[in-house]
Amino acid sequence: MKKHAIQDVKNIYYALVTADDNGTITYAVPKLLYESEQIDISVNTSTIKKYTTGGTDVINDFEGGQIVIKTYGMDNVTVAEVEGHEIDSNGVVIEKSDDDPPYVAIGFEAIKRNGESRFVWLLYCKKKHDNEEYVKKAEKTDPKSSTLTFEVTERADKQWKNVIDSDDTNAPDDLRTKWFEKVYDGTAWA
Repeated sequence: MKKHAIQDVKNIYYALVTADDNGTITYAVPKLLYESEQIDISVNTSTIKKYTTGGTDVINDFEGGQIVIKTYGMDNVTVAEVEGHEIDSNGVVIEKSDDDPPYVAIGFEAIKRNGESRFVWLLYCKKKHDNEEYVKKAEKTDPKSSTLTFEVTERADKQWKNVIDSDDTNAPDDLRTKWFEKVYDGTAWA
C-alpha cells in the first residue's frame, strides 16, 4: 500500500452487523449510505513503555476510535436503520430515548492523488447521537452538511479495519465491485 495524498471520497456504504451467541459476526449486504464531503477517522491508543536491559519497548494498544462523516443528508429509511429507530405505517421516523443503534460496518472509497483508489472497511461501528442544525435560507445559498459520528471498536478477533489500494499488486481488477458487494472478511475473492 503506497501512501498518497487523498483528494476525494465517495461510495460510502454501511452493512448491519449481527453476532450469534458464540460471537460469530455476520454482515448484511452493504447499502449505500449517502454522498459525503469528508470522512475523519481518529484512533485512540494507550502507550506503555517497558524498560528492559536491552532498551525500551513501546507498546501501543488500540482502544477504539471514531469516524465522523460529513454528508449531504440521508433518507429516512437509512436514518432509522443506522440509528435504531422505527418507521411507523405512515412513513414517519419515530425516535425514542431508549433506541439502541445497531452495530454496522462502514466502507468507502478514497481517491488518491495518483488517480488510484484506497478502499476501507471499518468493521464494528456504532452510531452516536449527533446534533442537528436547521438554518433559514439566506440571500446566498449555503447548504449545511449533516455530521454522522460513529464509535469504532474492535471485534472479538481484534480486527477493526481492512484496507487495500487499487494499485496494490494483489488487488483484483474488479476491486471496486467486489469491495462493496460484501464486507471483506478475509476469504478469497469470489
